[in-house]
Amino acid sequence: MQIRTSGELIFEKAKIISHQKIKLNDIVKLNYVHNDKELIVQLVENHKAGIVKENGIQKIKINSPLAISLLGNKQGDKIRIGTTETYVKILEILN
Repeated sequence: MQIRTSGELIFEKAKIISHQKIKLNDIVKLNYVHNDKELIVQLVENHKAGIVKENGIQKIKINSPLAISLLGNKQGDKIRIGTTETYVKILEILN
């Protein structure tokens, strides 16, 4: 019989999640590489005009440059946002 600590179990679950690709309605924790700012976003189809933030989660339209750049990527990926020189690192996919 193999005994695992809770830390090993969490790590094992994180490895499974890390292979998950970002899709519509996912909640993603990001880090902007140029200023080390962290942000949690949710990719949604529609939301009200302006910045919508609920429970610390910023909702972004699926057709925004950030959302388009995130789609199909996974935890640990470093991606460029659209045609800008801004890069983000995907820290976690939270759902």
